[in-house]
Amino acid sequence: MSAAPKTSAAGLAPEEFQAVAALLGRAGSRFESKVSGSSMAPTIPDESRIRIGPPPSGEYREGDIVACVVGDSLCTHRIVFRDPASRTVLTRGDGWILCDPPTPAERIVGAVCEYQRDGEWRPPGLAPELNGWKAAVASVSYWLVRCSLPVHPEVSRRVSGTMLGIGSGDGIGPVRDR
Repeated sequence: MSAAPKTSAAGLAPEEFQAVAALLGRAGSRFESKVSGSSMAPTIPDESRIRIGPPPSGEYREGDIVACVVGDSLCTHRIVFRDPASRTVLTRGDGWILCDPPTPAERIVGAVCEYQRDGEWRPPGLAPELNGWKAAVASVSYWLVRCSLPVHPEVSRRVSGTMLGIGSGDGIGPVRDR
């Protein structure tokens, strides 16, 4: 018995989803999606609709919230570092304290321009400030992942993945700032 082919939330095979997302990103027009999960809370609450489009400044900058293709879905997180040399960005959810693995810039499909909550469209705000031990862990995560980028993006991915793996079970990993 063979396994059914994996499909994305949009009902597409992962390769098809990536192709459609890339076309939407290159088209330069706005489109909507839905956020599932609390990684961007409190800035963008779970189950919010978002509008994704070209970056307001014409290029992606640190602080922008972007939608990136990750496997067969879109991940919506904030850029915390942009490396023009390797054409990668580091992102982190506003509700997380650890950085995501580096993302190639070509996987960004657009910037989040607005989100809808309770029927009202709003621009996303600034990242909430982390304090105490969460700020210290976020800083260590950021610098370890960022400093490993010049070695090779794969090294940086492994550093980030290791930290996310270690932190996921003990309250240090992807958790909201309470």
